[in-house]
Amino acid sequence: MAEASSSARLAPGSLLLLAAHSAGALGELEGELRAAYPELRVQALPTDLGADEGLQRVARDATDALRRHHDGAHLQRLLLVNNAGEDQLWTEGIVSILA
Repeated sequence: MAEASSSARLAPGSLLLLAAHSAGALGELEGELRAAYPELRVQALPTDLGADEGLQRVARDATDALRRHHDGAHLQRLLLVNNAGEDQLWTEGIVSILA
């Protein structure tokens, strides 16, 4: 994946929402990102965005996450990532945005 431009990188205090069907892999990635980028707020949202219920759930969960993480501080950026492809490719894409 192409290197992210500096304007597309997430600043400290940003909130990264990860949505995917596989809760296990998603949880692992959430842990890795929290360890590598402690200044970044990361929230995993396991769901199936191919179903109406999944879309409703991720919208509700994302709204709740924004309320929890905002806590009076200015939110620099919000990025919601839905895994719609091969795990390695989207993981590399996220890492390039954060780097």
